Order: sequence, then C-alpha cells, then structure tokens
Amino acid sequence: MTRISYVRTTPEGWQQIIKRMVRNHGVQLEPLQARGIVKYLSNNHGLTPAEARVGFYEVERRVVVERIPTELDQTCRRCHSLGRIFTQRRTREDWQLLANMHVAVFPLSEGQGNFVVNPPVPNPIIVPTVVDLNRDADSPRPGPIPTAPPEMTGGGGGQRGAGGGGGGGDNAGGLDRALEYLNRNFGLDSPQWNSWRLNFRFPRLEGTWLVEAYLPGKGRGYGQMTIQREQPEDEFTTRTTIEFPDGEKTTRTGRVILYAGYSWRGSSNDTATQNTQIKDLREVMLLSDDLESMRGRWFSGGYDEFGMDVQVRRISRDILLSATDRTRLISGRTNTVKIFGANFPTDLRATDVDFGPGTSVSNLRTTPTLLTVDVAVANDAAVGLRDLVVRGKVARRVLAIFDRIDYIRILPEQGMARLGGVVYPKQLQQFDAVAYHSGADKRPNTADDAELGPVPVTWGIEEFPVTIDDDDIRYVGKIDQRGLFTPNIEGPNPERSGNRNNLGDVRVIGTYTGEGAAKPLKGTSHLIVTVPLYVRWAQMEIFRD
Repeated sequence: MTRISYVRTTPEGWQQIIKRMVRNHGVQLEPLQARGIVKYLSNNHGLTPAEARVGFYEVERRVVVERIPTELDQTCRRCHSLGRIFTQRRTREDWQLLANMHVAVFPLSEGQGNFVVNPPVPNPIIVPTVVDLNRDADSPRPGPIPTAPPEMTGGGGGQRGAGGGGGGGDNAGGLDRALEYLNRNFGLDSPQWNSWRLNFRFPRLEGTWLVEAYLPGKGRGYGQMTIQREQPEDEFTTRTTIEFPDGEKTTRTGRVILYAGYSWRGSSNDTATQNTQIKDLREVMLLSDDLESMRGRWFSGGYDEFGMDVQVRRISRDILLSATDRTRLISGRTNTVKIFGANFPTDLRATDVDFGPGTSVSNLRTTPTLLTVDVAVANDAAVGLRDLVVRGKVARRVLAIFDRIDYIRILPEQGMARLGGVVYPKQLQQFDAVAYHSGADKRPNTADDAELGPVPVTWGIEEFPVTIDDDDIRYVGKIDQRGLFTPNIEGPNPERSGNRNNLGDVRVIGTYTGEGAAKPLKGTSHLIVTVPLYVRWAQMEIFRD
C-alpha cells in the first residue's frame, strides 16, 4: 500500500498499473471492481487540473511535437513519449524504484544514458514546477493546430518528434540528471495539490451546453449537448447534436465518468451515421476551473487517428457566442455569415452585431441559436483576425479579413500511415489545407502572418525520392479528394522488387485555385507509410462499458 501512497497519476495511469498487476501478477478483477478502484485512486491519488493539463495531449491521443529537456533526452524519450511522464507525480525514491523496474523488466534500457541503477535515497519534499497549457482559454473555437507541451524548469533541448533515437552528448550520470529533473518538476507533494484536495467535490454538470468542434477534413461544427446526472453522482449520460459545414449532422448518445471532479472520460455513438470516423468516439475533456466549460478531443480509429477538437460551454441566461460558419471574408465584397450561439434575443438589430472597423452588417435574421447577417467588407479594411461583438458579448478571433491568399500549408506537415487490413488495422491519415496571408512584410512564415482557415484544394501524391528509381507512389496507397489517405495492405508484395512490403515515402500535394489566389498555390507534406504496430501496450479499456 505504501507504493500507492507515493504515486499520483491520471485515470489512464492507474488503469495501466492495474492492467500490469493482472498481466504480470495474476490479479483477478471483475470490470466493475476495476472501475471502482480506478475511481478511488483517481479521486484520492490523482492530479490537480493544472498538473493534468501539462501532459493532457497523451490522454487525448494527440500527435504533437514534444520539447525534449536535455535531462530526459538520453533516457525516457528513447522508448515512449514524455507525455507518459508528464502525467505522473512520484517521490524521489519512487522515481528511483521506477528506474530499477525498467532495468529489471526491459534490460536494454540499461544501455540508455548511463542508465545505472542506484539504491533508493530518502525523498525530499520539493514543490514541482508545472505550466498551465490552457493558453487559449479565451479562444471561442478549437483550432486545427494542436498545442505542444511546455518545457519544464532546468531543461534545454530543441523541438524533436516524440520517440525515436536520441542525440549525442556526454551520457555520464544520465540517470542521475533525469531523476533530479523528475523530482524537481514532478515530485509528489505540493501546496497546490493539498489546497485542491481541500476543495474536492463533484460539480453539477446537468443541463444544456453549447458545443464547438473542429474535425480535420470537414471544418467547424456546432451544436448542443444535454447532460443528465446518473447514480453514482460522478456518472452521466449525454445526448449531443453537431452539424458540420457540408450539412452532415451527427446525433450522439453517450455515457461518461467524471474522475477527480474534472476529468471527463466517456464514449458516445451515432447509430444512424455511415461516417465511420465519427460513428463511435471516445471523449476526453478537462473541466475548467470555473466549471463553465470543457475542452479536449473526441477520437476513434484503429490507432485513434481520427478525432475532433471539442469545446463545450454551459448555457445560462445570457447571450453566448460560439463562432461563424466562415473563417474569412475577402475585402471589397458582401457575404452572408451565420453566427452560432445561444440565447439570442428576438429584438436584436443589425447595429448590435459588429465585426470591427471596415465592416458593416445588414439584413439580420434571428433564431434563439443562430444569427444570419450580410457582412460588407471595405476595400481598405485592415487584414487580420477579427473579434465579433453582439450586444456587448465578445467572441475572440472568429474570422479573418483578407485581400489575398499568399500561401497554403498542408497539415500535418509530417504525416504517418500504417499498412493493414489483413491481420492488423490500417492507420489512415487525414490532411487539411490551411490558407495564410503574409502580412505587412509580405514574407511567408513570419510573425505577422494571418491564418485564414481551411481551404478546399485538389489533392494528390508525388514521389519523395529516397533511392534511385524509387517507386513508392505505386504501392503505398491512395488519397481521396477529402484529403484522407488510405494505405495499402500489409505483408510482402510479390509484384514489388524483392517481395517488399508496400511501405515508403511520398509527398502529399494540395493545390488551391479559389478566392484570393492570384495563381495556383501549392502546399506539400511528407507522408511516411510504414508497417503496423505488431504489439500495442496502451489499450484504453477505461472507455468501455
């Protein structure tokens, strides 16, 4: 029991520990017993909301570029993401015991970073330093580009992709440096944890919430969620409706557990939809400190690769603004714009709606959840992201004013797909094309550039030359005109030289010729198509009934 007392982690972390006990030590548990244990440990030996945000991308199954502290570059990150570490708090002695376990169970780890096991030392009480990831709390919409985790104290290191090989350097004392870093930043005890525990409670979430989503390949979606409390008090049922710009609508029912009073973990499904990307979703969100909103990711797929960024906000009696159906308006023209939200009064006038200098609003049509207006943009309107104000209520950076599109980016800029479909599942890769204005300096990729939102492009793939007479493009798979890449099947291919697998490297090309483009604009992304994951350790039963 003392080992439990010296660890704090997420519901997924406790689930992983319980699974290891079942796998390695023969523990026998019924699902309801396991759920009760995870609840208890998450509530009493969990993380504060601020601590949870630091490594939340790990729980969301989100692909990010991790900033690697030099102290961990030659040890932990060689085998797994740092998000697994960022979601734990341990004593100095328990971090050492964890290192000992690695050497005992994974012998190859002993060669990483002078990974020499030392005897445990007494644990000092050190306050960890954490960084709140909720930097864009005022943003009215989830964006298409995920936020990378922060750097902690005492760490240098530039940006590198998660996992993979480490860099060079002197490895002497690598484990000691890693343990010192972990204890300094991820120690067990902190005044913040003790203060948070004093106020622990299960909040009242029942009611109606406004939903804003961003689904790659589709764009923004809007709707509402109705939450109903069940027994026990930390479990809920939901009914959610979201509509996307192309008219597709999903109506979902779900079940949720709220761990530790703020960690939303649920599953929902739409039995009527034919869209497999959104049919069955696992929901991961964090409740805000003021209990008025939740943010996170809902995802699915064989490798959790499909997902949408979701924000929900509690609907009260005041006007609540979400965002607009358009991400940009070109200067010198008038366009119809839909404004989503809640509690719009019937006596609103066009003068109550303001998109800032250089714009004028007319022809207002009102429903309780939707405003439809005509917005005229002057020829000399300043380029950039605009706030929307409706009778004193503000939605930040809802759309951009622009006079031209200078370049596009294909996101993700480095994608990965996995072969499959015979024995193992395929990992598909969804791409998005996002337009940009170069700003006053007329130079791309500088600080004054303005993001203009997703644009429709013509998709294709080209060879990414690696060897002489490279032929990957013939075998790796296909991309459709929604930007969804589907890889080929796994296994040897007798039609390919050397009976090789269908893996390889290609470039994904998006070509834009629409509004604001003086000439065809192209963006590229590097796509790696590789083999399946033959062994998967991180199965998330926590979402299952």
